[in-house]
Amino acid sequence: METYKSFTWQRHKNGVLDYLDIWNGDSVLSQTPHLCMMDENKHRLAVNLRACFGFLTLHKSTLLASAILKGESE
Repeated sequence: METYKSFTWQRHKNGVLDYLDIWNGDSVLSQTPHLCMMDENKHRLAVNLRACFGFLTLHKSTLLASAILKGESE
């Protein structure tokens, strides 16, 4: 599992459709994971994250997407 500020995620690879289980630690329902489609493109992943978490701004979702992709490449 990786973290970025208050988010924790785990990537699941099944060959056809990769997805993220992602949690927001600051949320009231912090133990409930959100299912988010994974994408190797930072901007498409940011859009997917904003769809999962409606409160994310463009800037924050792009930073989170960068952190997810950087963590996956290491």
